[in-house]
Amino acid sequence: MSNHNFKVLVVEDEVDISNYIISVFTAIDDRVEVTIAGSRDQAFDFLNDSNQFFDFITLDLKIPIENDSFEKSSIHGLAVLGQCRLKAQGTPLLVFTGTSTVDMIAEFLVSSHSSDIWAEGRSRSTIDHLTKTKMGDFKEKVTGIVKAVLSLSDIELNSCSGSLPIEHDRLIRVFSKSQRGSRAKVTKIGGGLSNAKVYLVHVTNETGAIVYSAIAKCGPMKDISEDAENYDSKINRLRPEVTPRKLQHIEFSAMSNSGVFYSLATGYDRSFFKSVEEGVITSTIRQCVSGMFDRWHATSSEQRISIKTIRQNLVDDKTSERLKKQYRLDWANRFEESKVQANIGCFHCDLHGENILINTDISSATLIDYGDVSEGSITLDPITLECSFLFHPNTIKYDWPTKTDIENWEDIDKYIENCPIAEDIRFCREWAKNIGTGPRELAACLYSYSLRQLKYEDTNKEIALNLLQASRRIYDQS
Repeated sequence: MSNHNFKVLVVEDEVDISNYIISVFTAIDDRVEVTIAGSRDQAFDFLNDSNQFFDFITLDLKIPIENDSFEKSSIHGLAVLGQCRLKAQGTPLLVFTGTSTVDMIAEFLVSSHSSDIWAEGRSRSTIDHLTKTKMGDFKEKVTGIVKAVLSLSDIELNSCSGSLPIEHDRLIRVFSKSQRGSRAKVTKIGGGLSNAKVYLVHVTNETGAIVYSAIAKCGPMKDISEDAENYDSKINRLRPEVTPRKLQHIEFSAMSNSGVFYSLATGYDRSFFKSVEEGVITSTIRQCVSGMFDRWHATSSEQRISIKTIRQNLVDDKTSERLKKQYRLDWANRFEESKVQANIGCFHCDLHGENILINTDISSATLIDYGDVSEGSITLDPITLECSFLFHPNTIKYDWPTKTDIENWEDIDKYIENCPIAEDIRFCREWAKNIGTGPRELAACLYSYSLRQLKYEDTNKEIALNLLQASRRIYDQS
């Protein structure tokens, strides 16, 4: 399946009409891939198949439940229309109606959006309709759409991280075209634990000049909407120089995926993980990293809350109960009932080393990925950064810490005695102590983070369980 082709799903049970639709599409361009669904259930199968992608959908409203069935009803077409809104919300639809069924799609037409879907310089409706008595207008309806999608292939995409999912391919090409780019160099950054992926995108124009260096986050619509909304409501409160500027939120063109794009000054080409690995982190950079959050921390305040409340920022109750049972953490429920003084404010909630980008030339740092930004114990951020060196798939796996090292977790000097990145671990710990209220908040945050690691398939469960014991010791010793 080529990413350069126009992919259309035709939901139509009448062979002569589906043949006509195919002939129109293929006459426009031979790079059209047509998939035919002859019934409601077959359309459901295609829409529910994660390996299928469609740029456009045509839907006859009056169809049978199953192929070769003679009982047809508009109710079945409406069911497909509803499924399209769930599984392919970003894919424009053209609904064929009879004169007696036009009113039936009125509710869906109200929910249609007008948007420049493929960066062609004009807006189109995400849901349109055509009565079958005017099928002669079909070619005029779809010609511009086919050409708009195929024109995205004019953008040369150079992916340094292998092939992209077609949904992300579409979104990055739409963004590049909207910025009048001719080429885009794409590098995947960030972790692999989320359904959304983060990319560094360098867009250049026909003269070879960089139009934009951007951070792109592409993934399920809900996740991307949360990222964009968190930027508007919370990230904007940080100093402008420590966060990129939001450029564009692309909601359509990629089925159930969307993308948000943020500008990034040149030179931020290393993650915090990579910078530590290369030994280029300086005290100035560390200061910059902790200082990124000063405006959030300035408005934080102490509250007395349960450890359970802190844990809920990272692990929901249902998952928590499953993990406690699976790993026989019989002490955990009583532990969570304990109340601690905590410094409550806005925090990133996923501050691993891939979500901080470093510019070593100017000793500066910037923050990315805003989907989990929340209100809670601000000590969770430095604890997450410290412990991400032990769990994140994009960090080097060191022969540290041993069980003995973790038994000294609360004594930072002993804990990092054999650590190859000692100063960076010490930085995180001192940052946590500087912004926290005391050892019990530290224990609650370590507990919450370590419990979360148990839910991932590829994390070191022994280290996580040993850290959970460390959290108990810190609490008991205080």
